[in-house]
This record gives sequence, structure tokens and C-alpha cells, in this order.
Amino acid sequence: MEGIDRFKGTIKAYLDKMADGDEVFAQKLRKINIDLLVAYIASCVRELKRTAFTDDEIYQIAVHYVDEEGNVKVDFNAVKELSCVVSPGELTEEDRERAKRQAIEELKREEMDRLKRKSSNVSKDKKIVDNMQQLELF
Repeated sequence: MEGIDRFKGTIKAYLDKMADGDEVFAQKLRKINIDLLVAYIASCVRELKRTAFTDDEIYQIAVHYVDEEGNVKVDFNAVKELSCVVSPGELTEEDRERAKRQAIEELKREEMDRLKRKSSNVSKDKKIVDNMQQLELF
């Protein structure tokens, strides 16, 4: 959970900095639960189906959540799958290896899904051909 805690801290620090110059935003921010905010970010990330985001993209999602005062749709299942790397600029060797493993695992899942869909289509086509051959015999 260290990555998640760092993520929460980074997001909170950014939002607090924004709130320093904007009293309306500061009032909205005080009403926000950071765990629900992280769940919302995870929902958006999952919906976009991308593996990497810039800091600004994530901050924009967080700001949107605060602006809407948390009145947005949150997919709590996305939080279970959340894995994040907070990059302070340069990634550590451990973060690079973790990101590499995650990318490889995601690629494997995507390829397996693609092959399963392809296999499913081939077996359907074979059944159609078999049925046609049976019909032609009579």
C-alpha cells in the first residue's frame, strides 16, 4: 500500500496548494474524502483503458472531483485493481522494474483475451461449416 499512500499524499498536496489561492475550492476540498477521490481517479483511469498518465492528467481528474464536490460516478471495483507508481521525476530502478512487469502482465492479458476471442470465432466458423457439410450430404 506504500504506493497508494504516496499517491494520496501527492494528490492531497497538489489540491492543498490549489486551495491556498482559492477559498471556494478550499471549502469544497474540506468536504472531500481522499479515499473516495482515489477511487474516482481509479475509475477514470480504468474507463480510459490506458496504462500511463501524466501528472497533469491525474491532477485534472482530482480537481474535477473536487469541483463536483464528489457528486460523480465511482466504480469501486477499479480500486481493487489499482496499482500506481508515483514518479517524483526520475523513477527508481525498483519502480522501473515494477512498471515493466505490470506492462508485460497487461500485454499478456490483452493478448490472451484477443486469442480467446479469435479462437471463439474460429470455432463458430467451424461449426457453421460442419453444419453446412451435413446439410449437403442429404
